Amino acid sequence: MKKLWALSLLASVQMSLAAESFGGIGLAIYPSEFGAEIADVVKGSVAEKAGLMTGDFLLSANGIPLEGESLEYDMEVLRGNPGENLVLSVMRGNDTLTLHLQREKIVVQSDGEGSPVLYKKSANENLVFLDEVELSGLNAKVYASKETSTKDIPISESQSLDSFSRTEIVLNLENSGFAEMELLTAKGERVQKFQMEGVAGKNSIEWNGSKLPRGSYFVRISQNGKNYYFKGMLR
Repeated sequence: MKKLWALSLLASVQMSLAAESFGGIGLAIYPSEFGAEIADVVKGSVAEKAGLMTGDFLLSANGIPLEGESLEYDMEVLRGNPGENLVLSVMRGNDTLTLHLQREKIVVQSDGEGSPVLYKKSANENLVFLDEVELSGLNAKVYASKETSTKDIPISESQSLDSFSRTEIVLNLENSGFAEMELLTAKGERVQKFQMEGVAGKNSIEWNGSKLPRGSYFVRISQNGKNYYFKGMLR
């Protein structure tokens, strides 16, 4: 379904340019005295995978306060080079969460008959479709840009949450070695902690989540000094 984004991290005011690429996380925001309020989240984006939700307030990014600042200022702070880390302080209701993300290259391309194609992807670049939005009366499509090798090797989903249920959690790890996993509520409260000697590839953890209430949870993986956040749902 097409979404109407009046104020957005996805594109500049100059939508007549028809295409834009930048390092970001995939959010539509508008300024607020409490911080940058999330108006929408691009499906499949880094922001969605980290568990950010509509109505959350971004209080700071990498320690830089966003409270009471302009949209242009918030955009400048949240954007950066693809691959750079971004630590967000997020207010959700009465709780404050700390989320670790990594910017990715996002491409916004106007869509429709007669739209000029201004974004020229490189030979080793693959555009993965994320969402369709409407900006200033123009249709636009949002992509994540992924680099592949000159041999066109498929992109490895190096870290992923493949299965999340009340009896089993299946993780896909890029590397072997010691790893810690924490299960957090949507408010950031720790429910359970696991330690394991992970293997590169699929790792299955049996556990008992029968007494936990339904709803959204976060799974945080710590391995080799890096943290990865994934969203899971218990039904």
